[in-house]
Amino acid sequence: MRFVIVATCALMLAACARGRASEIVTPRDVPAADGAPRVVRVRDLGTVADFPTSGVVSDAEGDGRFVVGELVLIEGKDFGKLPTILIGGRPARVVARTRGGGVVVRIPDGLAPGPCPVEVSHPGGKDARDVELRRLALATRPMSGRIHVLDVNEKDVQLLPVEISVPAPVSVGYSMSGGVGLVLSAPSDASGKPSPGRLVGIGMAAPGGPRVVSETSVEVNGPRIVAIAERAPVMAVVGTSEVQLFSLSDEQHPAPWPVTPLPSEIRPASVIAAAMDPLGTVLALLVPEGNVVAVLDVSRPQAPRLAGIFELLPGERLPAVRDIRFSPDGENLWILAGDNSASISAGKQPIRSIAVRLAKEDGPSGQSLSLAVTGAEVVAASGVPLRLAIPRAQSVASGAAVRAGTSRSVVLASSMDAKLLGAQAALLRTLGEPGMLLRVDHGGRGGILSSHAAVLGAIDVTPDARILLAMACRWPSGNGEGTSGLEQGIVAAPLGGAGKPTFLKIGEILGDKFEPWALGEVKIQP
Repeated sequence: MRFVIVATCALMLAACARGRASEIVTPRDVPAADGAPRVVRVRDLGTVADFPTSGVVSDAEGDGRFVVGELVLIEGKDFGKLPTILIGGRPARVVARTRGGGVVVRIPDGLAPGPCPVEVSHPGGKDARDVELRRLALATRPMSGRIHVLDVNEKDVQLLPVEISVPAPVSVGYSMSGGVGLVLSAPSDASGKPSPGRLVGIGMAAPGGPRVVSETSVEVNGPRIVAIAERAPVMAVVGTSEVQLFSLSDEQHPAPWPVTPLPSEIRPASVIAAAMDPLGTVLALLVPEGNVVAVLDVSRPQAPRLAGIFELLPGERLPAVRDIRFSPDGENLWILAGDNSASISAGKQPIRSIAVRLAKEDGPSGQSLSLAVTGAEVVAASGVPLRLAIPRAQSVASGAAVRAGTSRSVVLASSMDAKLLGAQAALLRTLGEPGMLLRVDHGGRGGILSSHAAVLGAIDVTPDARILLAMACRWPSGNGEGTSGLEQGIVAAPLGGAGKPTFLKIGEILGDKFEPWALGEVKIQP
């Protein structure tokens, strides 16, 4: 008994040496409230790996900055045994209780950055204290092996002086809480042969800025895409001929399930995009050959199975599909289609948005999945479609309502001038606004939302649909004489008519090679 007491004291003293510490206790050791709660302070805990169920919790990893998905310790008095915790008006799950009645919770996703109330309440009353909330974004540059970090707030978007080195970062997403960025690293050796891939975990709440907190081996051949569920701790890595599911129950350390070969009906190297439904039970793979989507039932992640291959553009022989996304409720798939380098020689094709209804039915042998194409509508815009993004809620420009979770949700897409297909980079000097952001809703309505001097590649939108980020490239500002390449950067565009887009330069693309679909990815914390 004496040893236990001494060891516990030693742990607490060590933690206190690094930062303020509080002892974790069981709920039955928490005192009952004598009156209304009073919040004294809120401490951020930074990037906490393997959060303890006993012992002490320290804020040594905290830096006074509060980030989406971060654990925080709320201290005060008279919180009682079962307080309700709201952060920004959204419920926060209690992770632990500390001696004296403190509460450890995780900042929920979907909150607006800026002043954010942390409220503790019970039948006897309530109290709150504001914290300043930040939302960050990660942008990958595959050719340079760099990941850039952006601070995305209500007023502007800032490129932070933090660069993370990851070899060939080809795809990125976030854990369910948003507290960990997950980057797929897929380098090649000197001969161009793919090397073993890795999942690199990036702690978004690390003091001083995000940093690498873990690395996990990926066993699939030629890893190229990550697809992550929004409301379940599961993700997939898709390779040239295989897929591998991972559990994110410990979000910093993905746990792999066995590798599964892709269905023989899919050509090995032809999957161009992938999406996972929010509940993590369906993985959709987009295949240009035949313009089909292959749907995998991953409700048993240790044994994914093919549920069906569905034709999206009957009668269309040329490859046209480009990108795929699930609607926020997981009941619909949206596919972007149009011209590309393989089809342009046969004549111009229109940009099309394809809406697909997904039906699930549980049976004795697992869930049964079926798809029904509900529309393949021509968008009122010309050009070459590139990437999709679907706002989770709120509105996009001109008061157009975006109803999360319905087939009428607005879909945003990036596209470029068709003259750039197969062209040299210098052609950008002669085109005024070669990049476009498109808006498409149910029935194909919509069109060009905005035109840009830069070509926009991968795009993402804040949860409230106020700000869009896009990987981009442009001819250097000025006349560009004597330039050795294009400027690469990130376009930050406010949606809704307030403010102008800004171009944040992150580097250069040397030579005449022009591949807007290979600019990298940008993903905003949920």
